[in-house]
Formats: sequence, C-alpha cells, structure tokens
Amino acid sequence: MKSDPSLLTRVYLALGRARFSLSGILVAIAAAAVWAAASNLHLENLELRRNRDALKQLARRLRVSDPTELARTIWPKVADNYETYEIFIPDGQSYDLHLAVGVLTKDSLPIPDETFSIGAGRHRVTTYVEDSLEEGYHITIYVDGEVVIDKSIDSQWMPKGWNSAEAIRWTTPPPDPKQEMQLQAVQYSPHSEFELFGLGNDQFMSMPGYRIWIDASNVDHQTASPFIGRNATEPESLIGLRDGLRYQRPFGDDYEWSFTCPMLAVTSPVIRLNAEFMVNGESVLSKNTVGFQGWRTLRVADSGDTGLRMQLKAELATQQTVQPVVELLWDLKRPDSVGLRVPDVQANRVLDSLRLRIENRPNHLWREISTGKGWRDVRQDIQVASNGTAPLELSGDSATVSFRWRTDYRVPLQYLGQPGHGLGVYYGLSQYPGLPTEFALEIPTALAPKLEIETTDQHPAINIKEMPDGRFIEAIVLDVDATLGEWIWLTVKPIRTE
Repeated sequence: MKSDPSLLTRVYLALGRARFSLSGILVAIAAAAVWAAASNLHLENLELRRNRDALKQLARRLRVSDPTELARTIWPKVADNYETYEIFIPDGQSYDLHLAVGVLTKDSLPIPDETFSIGAGRHRVTTYVEDSLEEGYHITIYVDGEVVIDKSIDSQWMPKGWNSAEAIRWTTPPPDPKQEMQLQAVQYSPHSEFELFGLGNDQFMSMPGYRIWIDASNVDHQTASPFIGRNATEPESLIGLRDGLRYQRPFGDDYEWSFTCPMLAVTSPVIRLNAEFMVNGESVLSKNTVGFQGWRTLRVADSGDTGLRMQLKAELATQQTVQPVVELLWDLKRPDSVGLRVPDVQANRVLDSLRLRIENRPNHLWREISTGKGWRDVRQDIQVASNGTAPLELSGDSATVSFRWRTDYRVPLQYLGQPGHGLGVYYGLSQYPGLPTEFALEIPTALAPKLEIETTDQHPAINIKEMPDGRFIEAIVLDVDATLGEWIWLTVKPIRTE
C-alpha cells in the first residue's frame, strides 16, 4: 500500500503546477515598491520629529556678526496673534522702539504713536496684535517679559473690519543696519459697503495698518508726502494726490487727459477730458488735429505749503501751429478735486476760448444733474432737443457757478452686467468698475461759462433700440473764456449711500 506524500513533497508538487503571469509579477513588484517607499517616509518622519525640538532651539539663536549693527531673529510661532523676536542693540548710541497705528503708506515711515527707549545688548521682544473687530483693536509690546507699549485703537480705525492683510516691507531705500530695523508691519484692506471683484489699490495709497520698528534716537524720518509723481521711487505715469485725483500721463499721442482716483477702489481712469482750443471761434487744436504728437510735461512743482501744480504743453509736428499750455493744480484743502486753467503764457496769447468735453467713458450711466436747484433726472425733468442735446442755465453766487452730475444707481455699476441682478442687457457696456461716483464742476462766472449736455437712449455697445431704464448723458460740453487764467475745479467723490 502506497503511503501519503510528505508535506514538503506536496508543496513542491503545488509549485510545479503554479502558473505565473506577467501582470501578476508586475503587481507584486509595484506593491513591494509602494511598501518600501511608505516605510522610508515613515522613518524620515520619525527622525524629523525627534529633531524638532533641537531645530527650534537652533532657530532661536541670534548670531551677531557685527556688534555695531542691529540684528534680529524671529522665534517659531507658538500662539496666534503673538510674534517673538530675539534682537541685538549695539552699544554707543541710544535706540528707540516705535509703534505707529493709523492710515499708513508702504513707501514711508509714519510718525510714531508710542515710543520706548531700549538699551544695548540682547533682548526678547514679543508683540501681541488683536485686529478683530469683534474683540477690539489692540497692540501690546513686551520687552524681556515686561509690557512697554500697550495701545487700544478706536473701532473707527476699521469700522467694518477687514477682508485681507498684507505684510509690508521697509521703505525705500533699504534700512541702514546701524540705524534702523523693522520688526513687523501690516497694511489692511478694510471691508466696505460693497465688495468689488477683480480690483485693488496701488501701492502708493494710504491704508489702515501698523508698523513696529527700532531706530537710532537721532534718526529723523521724513513722513509720506500727500502728493505723488515727484520722486524717483514713484511712477512717472501718475501725478497728483496720493489718495485723491491723479493725472495719468497718456501713452504716445493719446490726446485725452485721464484722471484716476484710488479711493474709488479701482486704479483705472474715472474720467477723461477732451480740450478744444479756439481762436476767433475756429478750432486750432483738438483731438482731430493732424500732427499732434502728445502732451509734454513742462514742470511739476510745489504750490505753497499745500499744493502741487503741473504744466502740460501740446507737441505738434509743425512748430508754426499753436501749441497751447494748460496748468493743473492739486490743493490739500480740496482733497477730491483738481484745478485746471489756461495760464497767461506766451503760447496762449492768441487763444480766446476753451471747450472742455467730458465724455461718459468709462460708462457711469449719468442720469441725474444739479445746477444749484436740487437734483433733476434727464429722463423726465430736462427738455431735450430732437438731436439729444440740452443747454443748461447755471446758477451760483456772484463769483462761481457749479454743476453736479451722477448716476441714478447707488450700487457699483459692475454689478449690473452680472448674472442674478436682472440687468444682463448691460453686459458689455464697459461700466466703470469702482464705487458709484458723483462729479462736479465749479466755474468762475468771469469765464462766461456755457454748458450743454448730450444725451442718448441708444445702447453704445449692443444693437438694440433703447437703453434699459432710458436716456442717459453721453457727454458734457463746457465753453469758457481762455484769456483770464481763472481756475476751473473738477471734483470726483463716491456717492454717499448711508
């Protein structure tokens, strides 16, 4: 009788009958590779965890390579709202720790709100910043465990809170390590009544924020100028008020004068002017003049303690053609305005009148006007001729007359073309993307002003019969005397809706 095969014999026989496919072998190899990689990652993670405390201690060590210079290192963060620095203060002169809170600019140092004299040697500086509207605005600074600065900020600093914060660097030029060192600086974009999309403010605008820094007690930093366009660190294309109206230099032979206003939450032009210069009722320079090559900036200079003025001269291919000069003026007493005049210079002696044409580009949907007698709607309160024009009688005091105009909407026009607002027919109209805006002209009566509006009920972009919501102002035309050198003031500001 034949006995049963042994266990080992049965295994050999089973292996002999096994069939190995190529796909099975590849799956087995892949599984082994994944297992090996996971094991290596696990081992590396354990090693990093074991070294974590040692790395933290190493990061806290401040190495002073030059004992005559300020130095710092930042400790790893251990709690929200806190930052801790190890700093070194050189011997030989006195240094101060500063805190400034308010409306700040990125390109200059503010006047400090709080100052603490800090001695030479190594110190641990800890800052606590509470920037929540719900918890209140508060900044505390500790030096070596002792409170040295403790400041509460009024809720009106950012009455609706903020939607983004940006760490800002030291000003230009870079700090002198023997004189100054920044610890912390933040600038906020506060919440507004409207949340606009795809927009932003430029780096020269003042915004809520704070700055903490150390400098030598004898350092005198120049605060931010309210004007831009005069310094090498500022853009050559913008001249005017830091936070108000600015002239935007045209590109090439562009004839229009464009103005921007970052306080309206957008950096694109808010209004454009076309000027036509006249002699004996005949046009000698306009946007249609052949040979016009551009507006050249003659000079930018201070105007007293609170002003900045600039002169522009028309450049033409033919020198015999009249080349008018215009002058722009910004005054801190009029933060929302810019002044314009035809100055008494040789190039202007032949001129007798000026025509300013303010076109509705980008589209603001102007429908409400005021000539000093309350607001009127061009769709129902103004008698318009068959060609869409309407002359207006201006009223004012004995010295000046004024004219104001605005849209009838109280929301940003960028909302109108968006889905869900029920006004999709406005899509493609190139609406002004900033806040709803009000405009005004203030004109000396000595200039004998004549004003006319041009209206239309036709959509400028879509071939439909009428604009939704009816007629709007397409252009404003102002004729004035060009011989007296008087200032015309243009004002631009957001419509108050609260």
